[in-house]
Amino acid sequence: MKKLAAVLLMFAFTLPAFASFDWIEGTDVRYVGGSAQGIPADAIGKIDLTSANDLVFAASNTKVTIPYASITSFYYTEDVAHHLGFLAATAVSLLKARRQQHFLHISYRDSNGAIQSVLLEVSKDAQSALRTTIEARIPKPTKRMPCGCGVER
Repeated sequence: MKKLAAVLLMFAFTLPAFASFDWIEGTDVRYVGGSAQGIPADAIGKIDLTSANDLVFAASNTKVTIPYASITSFYYTEDVAHHLGFLAATAVSLLKARRQQHFLHISYRDSNGAIQSVLLEVSKDAQSALRTTIEARIPKPTKRMPCGCGVER
């Protein structure tokens, strides 16, 4: 009886890891935070990379335009979506892969010369293409970030 209770208790603690949440998928991008004006946190939108001069993030009725020439630092990170305890993480990892969140960190100077920042969550499928395109369009990066995951000028 005690073993059954222990298994049920373990199942109850790991159940949130299997719950369905709204993940960022496809070409969707979530504005996590930053100092961009007029965009609420957790706004879902799209990144437009068609311009050779500007990166544009558009969400509902707001738009942020970031000239590539004004980007001072850009890097990519990934993090585990849910931090579980040791036993729960072990049990979950035996049954399924743990979900990763993918983030693009962009710092830039606005038209007034003030430093602004944007933190965007992108999908696993889109992150590689977005990173490659943005890094290629940033003019002459002078040094790599210490983590080796981006560029800083």
